[in-house]
Amino acid sequence: MSNNIMYPFICSEENEVYSLLLSSDMKWEIFDKKGFLGNGHDWNRLIRALLEEQSPDTLGSIQFDSEADMFCVRSESKEALQFIAERVSQFYDNDRLMEDAVSRYAQYR
Repeated sequence: MSNNIMYPFICSEENEVYSLLLSSDMKWEIFDKKGFLGNGHDWNRLIRALLEEQSPDTLGSIQFDSEADMFCVRSESKEALQFIAERVSQFYDNDRLMEDAVSRYAQYR
């Protein structure tokens, strides 16, 4: 765990638009166990499904901009990105909880 309130992500801001980034430890091995690549697009699926369940209104205030080797979501609302970071930090460092999250949320729809 980190003192970074956006952990495990890095947050940047440009022209009043915030970006939440994950590229260093995308948990590929856990996604792979569940039949996924663990790339940015798989993280999109995980975050989208998590938000659909826990905070559907947040989806209207974010834009995904991920690539194969990086997860990125942007928003003018820093609070929306903080919500995402808070939820992910609850399972990110625990392999069992991370596996559960991938199984539950990273499904192809």
